[in-house]
Amino acid sequence: MGRAREQLGHSNDPLLKRGNAVLDYWSRMPADRKENARMVLAATGLTLGCCAFYVVMIFFWFLVYYRSFTGTVVCLLGLIFTCILMMVLSSDKVSKRGRPWLFWLGVLSLQATLLGLLVGFSCYFGNLVYYYRYQDMRPYSNVGASQSANGFHDGSMLLFTEDSRIDPLRSVGFASQWTGQTYCAAPIVDSTMSNENDIYYWAIGENCCLPRGEFECDDTHDPSTRSALIILEPEDIVRPYMRWAVAGSTFPRYEKAIRLQEAAYFTKAARQLKLVRWSRDPVALKDLHYTHAIQSAVGFSIAAFFFLAMEATYFTTAFIWGVGGLRKGFPWRKKA
Repeated sequence: MGRAREQLGHSNDPLLKRGNAVLDYWSRMPADRKENARMVLAATGLTLGCCAFYVVMIFFWFLVYYRSFTGTVVCLLGLIFTCILMMVLSSDKVSKRGRPWLFWLGVLSLQATLLGLLVGFSCYFGNLVYYYRYQDMRPYSNVGASQSANGFHDGSMLLFTEDSRIDPLRSVGFASQWTGQTYCAAPIVDSTMSNENDIYYWAIGENCCLPRGEFECDDTHDPSTRSALIILEPEDIVRPYMRWAVAGSTFPRYEKAIRLQEAAYFTKAARQLKLVRWSRDPVALKDLHYTHAIQSAVGFSIAAFFFLAMEATYFTTAFIWGVGGLRKGFPWRKKA
């Protein structure tokens, strides 16, 4: 009985189990000393395979989603279905030979698809939605500051008349206690306007003014500048049920700056107003949204690649060294 208990204890010992698993593995491996090469090859294959799903998801966010919401949803469902299919086909109950590597490829691909979904969502609603919306809108020229903004609801860029200018002496800076940034606003006026007129157009900027009477945002220092890029309101770019996706928009904070300006200088902002970036090259400002989306996607993608590569390496090492009971059935393994 003592000898039986000793053998039973040995059979339940985790360290002995792991050692026996490793010995069993090495007894089955070809004696060609290419284990490290196989591990690298397998890890590379798993990484590249799952990253393909990530790239497809990002591609649809950048090039398809704005024009075809349905097409993007179909793509997402197709990728998820493919991942689940790979996991199902890996079972030895479906095929004659079990393929655990296919199961883990499906798991990694599903993770990559979800990562692509999150990264694409962030890039799209952070920048791309503004860029594509500007593309669909039209520019207007010879716009007087005294003209109502109601006629330019589909405008993306404005070229003002020669007598239109920014009034920096009536500018304000609203310091937000939540973000710590200063949101600047200055009225745009022309020679036909008086203090009693409603102000339809407001130049805005961030951290480029004093609390009162000084405004140096964008190209205001250049007296020849007369063009501006219109700042899109949340309702201009998304449907009401997606308003939460652009909750980080700074538009409401600039509205608070304008309310502060009204109280400080007894001016009157129009009910329908336009916030603009005063710039000699508004097209470059518009293109910055696309550039920032690319930069964000690259940064997130590098982090996602290393995360997936580490997971792929772990799974491959587990197959090679027999950790966690994953040691059987890798493509190069030979059955006894």
